[in-house]
Amino acid sequence: MTGTLLVRADASPTSGMGHLLRTLALAQAWQDGGGTVVYATIDPPDRARLRLEREGIEVLSGDTAAGGARDLAWTLGIAMERAACVVVDGYHLGVPFANALADAGVKTLLVDDMGSPAPIRAMVLNQNLHGTRSIYPLAGGVVLVGTQYSMLRRELLQMARPALQAPPQEAPPHQAPSLRARARRALVTFGGADPQRLTEAAARALLDAGLERVVAVVGPAAPAAGLSHPQIDLYVDPPDFFALAASTDLAVVAAGSTVWEFAWLGVPMALVSTAANQEPTLAAAVHAGIAIGLGGAEAFRLTPPVARLAELAGDATLRATLTSKGRALIDGRGASRVAHTLATGREPNPATPASAPRAG
Repeated sequence: MTGTLLVRADASPTSGMGHLLRTLALAQAWQDGGGTVVYATIDPPDRARLRLEREGIEVLSGDTAAGGARDLAWTLGIAMERAACVVVDGYHLGVPFANALADAGVKTLLVDDMGSPAPIRAMVLNQNLHGTRSIYPLAGGVVLVGTQYSMLRRELLQMARPALQAPPQEAPPHQAPSLRARARRALVTFGGADPQRLTEAAARALLDAGLERVVAVVGPAAPAAGLSHPQIDLYVDPPDFFALAASTDLAVVAAGSTVWEFAWLGVPMALVSTAANQEPTLAAAVHAGIAIGLGGAEAFRLTPPVARLAELAGDATLRATLTSKGRALIDGRGASRVAHTLATGREPNPATPASAPRAG
């Protein structure tokens, strides 16, 4: 994998860093193959810039309206001068932006979650369970769909995952410790901004459901006033986010990319859809048996499902099932497979697995 990968993705205090962080997993895989990476992003927060620069990534900051004609011209100029290929990730960019780059002769990958009936002349990646070729009927190039392409960052893959544990009634005598019969400690996170204050609602619901401690993880822009409680441990943008998650018995999270990260890690999950684009992920994850669903954000905030959370906390067999199915679904090689496609223009051969994840 030689040459420079250009990533066009944004982050902000209000929208969070989700698109930037999932493309970072691909950037790391590109670097592992010997390539270099440049990010083109509009007015990035300092923490986003520093996060990328720590990875040896050059960050170019634009000062135009994201997704507009000037943004496209700026991105295209960088691509034509420096890049072997370009990755586009952002709902405000989408198919028109990616098509314009592809039409100019730039090898382009569009990262998408929702599908599109429009003609697409770029390559497409949908790393979700609900991603199928049929939701891109007019895509003319390579289409990568499904969780075999779920992209996990280096710091997650380098973690030693906790051993799978059996429920207490199923654990043979004198063997490794089993799951707690009742969960005691839960993690809650709803991204970098959480304008709907779902972190507070979920934390309070978990305490009402009988959890002893709640780990609440928020971004710098998220409201934290309602999280002052002796049983709530509040973390703002912690560097050891995945280690915190691994130390808990279950998690309540938004139905975004965190789902695939926690599935690989083996954290039993209860999911809330915070926007329409998360509804397919929630439904697919529940159908696959890797999470339980708690519905949409408004209903969750107004009437938190305390009984459902109490059921999950008290059912070790259910939590063990969610963990084992999640781990079986995500193998940690998704970013390597996508990087291979970017480098070659072809899908990986199913008979030849991508390089193994670095740890786990």
